[in-house]
Amino acid sequence: MIATLSNFSTIGAFVLAGIIALIGYTQSKKKDTDRVYEYLEIMTNHKVELELALSDFVSNFVIEEFNKLNTKHSAFVNYLDYFSSKILNQKLYNNKAFEDFQGETCQALKEWAIFQLIIYELIESSKFNDFEIVDSATIRKRDLKYTYKLLRHTLDPNEYHELEQLRREKGLV
Repeated sequence: MIATLSNFSTIGAFVLAGIIALIGYTQSKKKDTDRVYEYLEIMTNHKVELELALSDFVSNFVIEEFNKLNTKHSAFVNYLDYFSSKILNQKLYNNKAFEDFQGETCQALKEWAIFQLIIYELIESSKFNDFEIVDSATIRKRDLKYTYKLLRHTLDPNEYHELEQLRREKGLV
């Protein structure tokens, strides 16, 4: 009888351990999802600020607005790569929240990278041609190292190759 009770208590301990592990796993997934949403919210705010700076620059083509656009672009690029590194390092690209952000065609992060390339081209063109600025920091390929690594994971090889070609065309190699 004592052996039977001992077996039941052992089974109960295993069941309890399994329930605790399941709760921990569920909470971990929820925390990962919350983390992705937090990163996406900050990234979206940077994108909105960059769009506003671009709008101000287009409507008022002066050096002050150019500098504001350049600063917002740098902040966007820096956070885009930070965002990508966090998603990669924590393997959150398989998380449902990130997959929802990417959409069915896995284009969202690619669109942000293309948006960055277009702004980069505008800044470089304005810097040298319109404002004759020759000595200033600029965005380089290594500034988006993690973004392109993450894109390599999330895009099919043909789409990634097309993005690489676009990046070369824009002069960011």
